[in-house]
Amino acid sequence: MSPHPLAYPCALFVFLVAADIAAAEEVEAIYHHGKIATVDDKFSIAEAMAIGQGRVLAVGENDDVLKLKGEKTRLVDLAGRFVVPGLMDSHSHATGAAMTEFDHPIPVMESIADVLAYIKARTAAVEPGDWIVLRQVFITRL
Repeated sequence: MSPHPLAYPCALFVFLVAADIAAAEEVEAIYHHGKIATVDDKFSIAEAMAIGQGRVLAVGENDDVLKLKGEKTRLVDLAGRFVVPGLMDSHSHATGAAMTEFDHPIPVMESIADVLAYIKARTAAVEPGDWIVLRQVFITRL
């Protein structure tokens, strides 16, 4: 006996729906309403991205990426914030970096004379006995 003429299209439809459900369940988080730097050849900016199993699964417009949402998908509204996926700083001193120019800007120093001028200027700005700490100067740039 031959199968019903609609058997193959129906089976294909069920397979595609099942594939969509399986894909949606893999999406752990969707970051939307933001600016996602894709770092492609055109340095395109997307509105949303889907994450699953430690990988970026999709980037694109909000509506398209939000269609991938599953029952357990966490939604994060970026409220226009900028995201650079995959950028990792493996060595950072966040509080030190944040406080580097807290009390005064540090000028660009390209010579020993620049460093000495900076130290001289700081001696007038700090209390006697206080340390003068010189940051963001690299010996290879002097």
